[in-house]
Amino acid sequence: MYSIGMNFHHELIALLFYKKEFSPKGDLVIRSRPHEWEDVFCRDEFVASNCKSLPFELMFVVQHVPADAFSYKVLRNFPFARRGYVFKDSKLQAYYQAQSWYVPDASYKPSINNLLASEAKFIESLDSRFSHFR
Repeated sequence: MYSIGMNFHHELIALLFYKKEFSPKGDLVIRSRPHEWEDVFCRDEFVASNCKSLPFELMFVVQHVPADAFSYKVLRNFPFARRGYVFKDSKLQAYYQAQSWYVPDASYKPSINNLLASEAKFIESLDSRFSHFR
């Protein structure tokens, strides 16, 4: 068991959740409401340079197809960015640094084995379907 603190951001509100001895019994899912920009830039094909803002939820990311190598890197690294991974690639770091939900955590060490099963499956699927972007 461990303590957890999370910040939730919205243009008008901020909500802080904190609980001692937090131990989820399954996947903890946090959903965000659809954003206006989803209809404009982020339909089926994902172009990172056009879709400057990503919601925190994995459900949004899994339904998109990367249009280029950088967009692939953004999608593939999404689960690690959600945990605050500080990227060595300066372009990728700048992209995630611009996300309202991104909180850098220099102590976080990325590992597919420590992700939720749904996140690991997403990365494996992305890697097999878009290996030409690797």
